[in-house]
Amino acid sequence: GSPLHKEYAKSGFDRGHMAPNHAIATAYGKAAQAQTFLTSNVCPQRPSLNQGPWYNLEFRIAQLWPERYGDIWVITGAVSSPPGKRLRSRTDIPSAFYQIAVARENGRLRALAVYMPQQVRRRDYARAMLTTVDELEVLTGLDFLPDLPDDIEAALESDAPTRLWPVGPSGALRLLYERFRRYD
Repeated sequence: GSPLHKEYAKSGFDRGHMAPNHAIATAYGKAAQAQTFLTSNVCPQRPSLNQGPWYNLEFRIAQLWPERYGDIWVITGAVSSPPGKRLRSRTDIPSAFYQIAVARENGRLRALAVYMPQQVRRRDYARAMLTTVDELEVLTGLDFLPDLPDDIEAALESDAPTRLWPVGPSGALRLLYERFRRYD
């Protein structure tokens, strides 16, 4: 079963949302947002990851990229740790997390993949953790975009971006504010 919220207390880990509460609230309302706090939707994340680059990426996905690209499709997950890394409840403490974002720009699909180990620092940049969907598939054993035509899937999954998607000048200011605000 899922761990109780109290099992995270004094564990040294935040409850890291897989489906982010703010994005769900924005798209689906308060009732849906409340469901994101179920422990079946959270994984143990070090505060430096959860409040740093993970949050930064979630903010882009929820607030900035939809303004530019419209709908953003997101796949997110955890990479299991070696045996023995667990909360008191026996809940696995993942060694890393990943997110894949897919959007449409000018009628073409684009994808972005990020792999974030637990040990990142709060001020680390998500762009430093960019990878390919192909590499995430090797790490996880999953096939992430199987319903796309093979030529489109192969191109999206092998693309190795060198930066995160643009956010524009006002988005850059919002990111700067978020980077230095106190995490709630």
